[in-house]
Amino acid sequence: MTEHESEAGRLLSLGHYAQAEDLYRNRVNTICQSEGVEASYRDQYHLSISLVQQQKFAEAEHILKEVLAFLTSRQEGRDTENFAEQEMATRKLLSQALRGQGRSEGAEGLLG
Repeated sequence: MTEHESEAGRLLSLGHYAQAEDLYRNRVNTICQSEGVEASYRDQYHLSISLVQQQKFAEAEHILKEVLAFLTSRQEGRDTENFAEQEMATRKLLSQALRGQGRSEGAEGLLG
């Protein structure tokens, strides 16, 4: 875990969502440039948490749909408990982002 990753996570856990958002955006950009977009999905998920907490639901929805598309298309490790937890956590957060936009009908289909 890098210093910035640790600091962003700390800010997120303390409820400093705007500051966490800034750090996660920087991390995502840096990782995408150096390692590719697939390496940034974990940080994109955490960025989405900060966005949902700030009621930036539409932006979070866009990011989470990309994360979910990556997770559902991935074959490696698909049968592990960790993978199932990642996918469900992403679905729950996406559901929350949709509900925040008044789109409950779309949100319900994600969880069941």
